Amino acid sequence: MKPFIDSVLKQYWLACDVLAQNFAVKYFGKAGNIDQWWVASDVGGVYVVNDYFFDMKELCDFINYKYTRKEMFEYKDKQLDCYQSKNCTMICIRDWKKINKMKLK
Repeated sequence: MKPFIDSVLKQYWLACDVLAQNFAVKYFGKAGNIDQWWVASDVGGVYVVNDYFFDMKELCDFINYKYTRKEMFEYKDKQLDCYQSKNCTMICIRDWKKINKMKLK
């Protein structure tokens, strides 16, 4: 059983790394112009791209909910403002896009 689990973990870490690198290119541009790494080299944890921090759930959610580059940066900027404020609760990525679409109607 242990060799199977080790193999699955390696596949998971590889998938996380590939997903994160593709996310960085999709939202930040060409791979050669991106400063990116896993915090503490912990693949699957927190990924840093050009001074923006993303956990795996955020990476997946931005892709899954088909955020544009502009929408992703608007969300992350609002998230930062919210974290710096004492009276703010941030809306999840899924609902943020829904709310912004309703505002445009």
